[in-house]
Amino acid sequence: MKAFRPDVNVYRQTEEQGTVQTATAVLTAPVESCVALEEPVRLHSVEILEVGTMRLVAAIEILSPANKRSGSEACEEYLSKRRSILRADAHLIEIDLLRGGERMPLEKPVPKAAYYILLSRR
Repeated sequence: MKAFRPDVNVYRQTEEQGTVQTATAVLTAPVESCVALEEPVRLHSVEILEVGTMRLVAAIEILSPANKRSGSEACEEYLSKRRSILRADAHLIEIDLLRGGERMPLEKPVPKAAYYILLSRR
């Protein structure tokens, strides 16, 4: 996270009945805070390609916390990649060893478990 400090703060005093409305700029001691920035995460996967044609035969995906953070860019990218592998003529092995985060979507619910491994045969 990157920290930012404002140089000047502007405060508005509350109005009392019958008084003139004023605004005051006040220099205060620096106030520190943090802005959450999504750090680029380098994700790895294993792809098994056919010799000669370089056609995808199988993909092994080990999920990371970024993959499971609903609404994040990494999650959307992974779901898109997952859909393309599932539509392709290839096997998909998806390994989820993370206890936290949202589970990847499935057509039918599965029993709750600490870990999941999905195998989709072509």
